[in-house]
Amino acid sequence: YGKITLPGILGVSPWIVIPVFIIALLFLFAWFEKLDI
Repeated sequence: YGKITLPGILGVSPWIVIPVFIIALLFLFAWFEKLDI
């Protein structure tokens, strides 16, 4: 295996990682929006 991916390291399915990653991005975006106000 040439590539090492985060799901491979954690031993979880990418289909679990992807929604969590999206939620985290949305949370960070909302947080920065609050800071700006």
